[in-house]
Amino acid sequence: MAERGSDQAIGRPLPESAARQRDPQPARAPGRSRSAKHRRRKRGRGRGGRAAESPRRSGRRVTVLLLLSLSVVAALGVLAFQPGWLGGGDAEPLADSSLADGGSDQPEPRVDPDAADGEWRRLPDAPLAARTEQAAVWAGDRLLLWGGAFDDGFERRTFLADGAALDAGNAWSGLPEAPLSARTGHAAVWTGSELLIWGGEGSAGFFADGAAYDPATGTWRSLPEAPLSPRAGIAAVWTGDALLLVGGRDNGGPLSDGAAFDPASRTWRTLPPLPETLERAGELRGVEAGDAAVFWSPGQGGLALSEIARFDPATDAWAALPNPSDGESGIPLVAWDGQELLALLANYDGTGARLMALSPGAQDWQERGATPTFDDPWEASAAWTDEALLVALGDAAPSAVRYEPASDLWTRLPEAPLGEGWHRDAVWTGEQLLILEGASAAEPGAPLSGAAWRFTAR
Repeated sequence: MAERGSDQAIGRPLPESAARQRDPQPARAPGRSRSAKHRRRKRGRGRGGRAAESPRRSGRRVTVLLLLSLSVVAALGVLAFQPGWLGGGDAEPLADSSLADGGSDQPEPRVDPDAADGEWRRLPDAPLAARTEQAAVWAGDRLLLWGGAFDDGFERRTFLADGAALDAGNAWSGLPEAPLSARTGHAAVWTGSELLIWGGEGSAGFFADGAAYDPATGTWRSLPEAPLSPRAGIAAVWTGDALLLVGGRDNGGPLSDGAAFDPASRTWRTLPPLPETLERAGELRGVEAGDAAVFWSPGQGGLALSEIARFDPATDAWAALPNPSDGESGIPLVAWDGQELLALLANYDGTGARLMALSPGAQDWQERGATPTFDDPWEASAAWTDEALLVALGDAAPSAVRYEPASDLWTRLPEAPLGEGWHRDAVWTGEQLLILEGASAAEPGAPLSGAAWRFTAR
């Protein structure tokens, strides 16, 4: 795996164990939970009241009313001058941290008012219908999209089998037909030369096949048969020379095995059994972390535990990691900043966002400075820029936030020129952040659209 930061291992080795049976859990509906997609924080509403009239003489009554009026005017004046971004391309000072107890004594997030200077540009419409849960990877000089589904909001889904490429000049072109059926929930990674796709689900059920697309030649090739059963929702990580596939789900519930594919030799191998914590955790996600891969369970909606573990491809071994969750919150996002793991925690109702960091060799996670309020952290997606974490927000107004670990600073980008939607993909190209609009923001048959944010030099 390409070296990106400290080469010190994170975690401690687990004892070798025999394969474990997956826990029986209720089958999940295709795709991600709609209840999770549409969670909203409950916004409180202040209560008004009318002061009781004093029975004393008229002069004192007038004085009291006058003082109350002046107090109200003063309070409104204070609120009117609270900081906020004033439009244009300036960064927005972020609101107080929305922590679990909702206390007002929490420190405000540190904000660099100039960090998000830049501008949004609407992307041209893609030669694809609006969709969600498609493969979306940056391939060095272009964005590659394939597959996905359109959900009409009534649990009727249309699975798709087409794709397109967006080049660095923001021009679209279609991809040739793939040797795969229409699907969503498939794994997708960029190897440096090919887009690898495996698994997923469609109208015929779950799949256990895959294909590789080479943009240099514009051709597809089928992958050899994998030692995995048909499934969707697989956690996928590219190690630098192999595709790791872990977990997933079928009609029987979550799955707890994994495999690795080497494109050079076109061979598969079975991964060792997952740690017991991940085995019982349910849905898994994965991220490259220096010389290893980290897999975790978000624990979304309280349906399963939040768990996290590290896999070392060099030794083919799993290692335990301390759990950043306190049992009352899940883990929507995990990222690697080249030096540390960053984990965004949130309560299951979407409130109480906290950012935690784990250094190599450390036994405990450390909470970073106050974290801003996220409208829906469970529907957020993230991209790493080599110096900052960019998080595309979920069900709220289309925008993103930026976090710089070196300075512990958060900034909010201005609202993107997109409609409301869920499952927005965030892709960093090396120069700009691309956000693709979720299908819920479009009418059936409407073209896929998006926006690009480019930072200006500071």
